[in-house]
Amino acid sequence: MWKESIIIHVCKKGDEADRSNYRGMSLLSTTYKLLSNILLSWLTPQAEGFTGDRQCGFRRNSSTTARTAYLQSSNS
Repeated sequence: MWKESIIIHVCKKGDEADRSNYRGMSLLSTTYKLLSNILLSWLTPQAEGFTGDRQCGFRRNSSTTARTAYLQSSNS
C-alpha cells in the first residue's frame, strides 16, 4: 500500500497521437507523502549533528562544487 503508485500518462506538448510526447506521472498516497515529510523534518536536524560540514552533496543549500573549489583554493 505505501509503496504502490498509480502511473498516469500526461501529454507534454505537440501531437497527442505521438506516443513520444507523453511522460509518466506517479500518483502517490497522501498519507505516504505526509509521513515522509514528517520524517524528513525530524531526521534532517538529527543528521546535521553528525554529518558536519564535510558532507556537502547531501545537504540543503550546499554543493560539492563549492566545497571542491574551496579545497582547491586552500591547497594553493
